[in-house]
Amino acid sequence: MKTLFTLIFAHALGDTVLQTQPMAAGKRGEGVAHWSLWLISHMIIHSGLVLIVTDSLIFALVECGAHGIIDWLKVERKITCLQDQALHGLCKLIYSLTI
Repeated sequence: MKTLFTLIFAHALGDTVLQTQPMAAGKRGEGVAHWSLWLISHMIIHSGLVLIVTDSLIFALVECGAHGIIDWLKVERKITCLQDQALHGLCKLIYSLTI
C-alpha cells in the first residue's frame, strides 16, 4: 500500500510541480513546432519518478510508453481528463501489485 501511495504522490508531482506551463501548453501543440519534444520530456519525468519509487527499469520503461500513449490520447480528445487520470492510476496499481 505504501508503494501505491508513493507512486500516486510521485504522479501528482509529475503532473503539477514538475510540469511547467510551457510544457503543458507545448504538449497540446500550442505555439510550438515540436510538441512531441514536450510530451517526450513529460514521459521521461514520469518514468524517472517510477524508477525512483520502484527501482525497476522495466516499470520505468513501461511507464514511459504508457504515459506517452495515455497523454497523447487525451491531447487528441480520444479520452477525457478523468479517463486519463484513471489509466495513469491503473498503471500505478499494477506496478505496486507486481513488486
